[in-house]
Amino acid sequence: METIGRTGSLASTAPVAASRQHRLQSAALVLLLAGVGLFLWPSNDVLPLALGVSVIVAGALPALVLARWPASTRVLAVAVAVAVVPAGLLAVGRATGSGTARYRNHDGGVYVTRAAATDILDGKNPYTDRFDRALPPSWQRVQGADGRTSPNPVIEHYPYLPAAALVQVPFVAASRLFGVDWDPRMLAWALLLAAALALARRPEPVAARAAAIISLGNAFTVLYLAWGTNDAQVAALVLLACLLARRRPALAGAALALAVSGKFLVLVAVPPLLYVETTAYGLRAALRRWWSFPATLLATIVPFLVARPAALFEDTVAFNLGLTKVKMPPSGIGLPIAAPGLFAGPVLAAVTVLGAMAALVLPLALVRRRPTLLAVPPATAVGLWFLLWPARTFQATYLTLLLGLVAPVWLLVGSKADRAGAAAEPGATGGMVGDAKPDSVAPRPAAVPAT
Repeated sequence: METIGRTGSLASTAPVAASRQHRLQSAALVLLLAGVGLFLWPSNDVLPLALGVSVIVAGALPALVLARWPASTRVLAVAVAVAVVPAGLLAVGRATGSGTARYRNHDGGVYVTRAAATDILDGKNPYTDRFDRALPPSWQRVQGADGRTSPNPVIEHYPYLPAAALVQVPFVAASRLFGVDWDPRMLAWALLLAAALALARRPEPVAARAAAIISLGNAFTVLYLAWGTNDAQVAALVLLACLLARRRPALAGAALALAVSGKFLVLVAVPPLLYVETTAYGLRAALRRWWSFPATLLATIVPFLVARPAALFEDTVAFNLGLTKVKMPPSGIGLPIAAPGLFAGPVLAAVTVLGAMAALVLPLALVRRRPTLLAVPPATAVGLWFLLWPARTFQATYLTLLLGLVAPVWLLVGSKADRAGAAAEPGATGGMVGDAKPDSVAPRPAAVPAT
């Protein structure tokens, strides 16, 4: 196809499309080789294996889909199945398997969350309760990076904000009515499915939507949702908040409040989110649109704050900051574990402060380049990485959250390429085509949101 360029010369769109396809194919090849290398890395740890599969599933495969896949909506059904079915099947397999309880079910995400919801249903306060009876023998102690074991601190501390348990209460009540045990993984899987379907309904090109959905179903999502950590659930809630914000801001605010309740570190998403919304609507209108976010947090926190403020603060703030007497032993993949001789004392303190500053500044810098709500989850992932890297308990499970938040990058890549191609169509003026699309920010006073 040929059209008249700004200079009056004939310009063909074919070289542009071919160049884009070549870049995506090259990226897919590089990512594939990197993923295979990690997959084959000689190690007894599951981390290189999961990283390798995730690089292939969340990087190489989406790039290939974006470069080569035909624009058929049937591919979206395949992508949704690829993203959510393995996690569901593995979750059922682990929950009903013959391994130890520690292997089958996560302590905080399954046992303690269910016990906290049961406490609330029975009129008890989970922040003053002990969970030793809720945890099986294999979860009574935890092991640090030095190989020594200590009592599991979640016996004494429920580390999540109240909404994380309150959202489970109706399901615990229904399961009690039918005489079965409720498994919190069912809600996490349902939210993963909802996020995948929300991505499928986006207006971006089919290949971009398929790439984002496939990326969501990376190896960490499959492994750790099946085990019962809440990272995949939190990632799905953040994605839903940003995907629903244009038409259902009240529901989006509630979803973000639930995400923060499961991982209060997700508050890193608030500054870039507020910047994008303020750019589109102005500060007052943005705050009115997201009223349900603080309202949900306040409505769920205040009753427990009034009842036992010290207990709530100790479990949800002091414990997560490592300030309680009983705390998680150092472990995971953070800098203090990878290089304990270097990252300790003043050096670790300085790196922690720099990481916190980066977590505040970098997400804002990233969304300023592309002020759209689709950019908020990936920007949040970047901020969380710098916040978590110096942590003494940065577990591999957190990579589930980070990789899940990166999924919308493929929508941004696909929509950018689509606009570039549209700008070269006959009748294009050289400006950005698609300015009225929901992924772009309309100049005020227009009421078209950035999503």
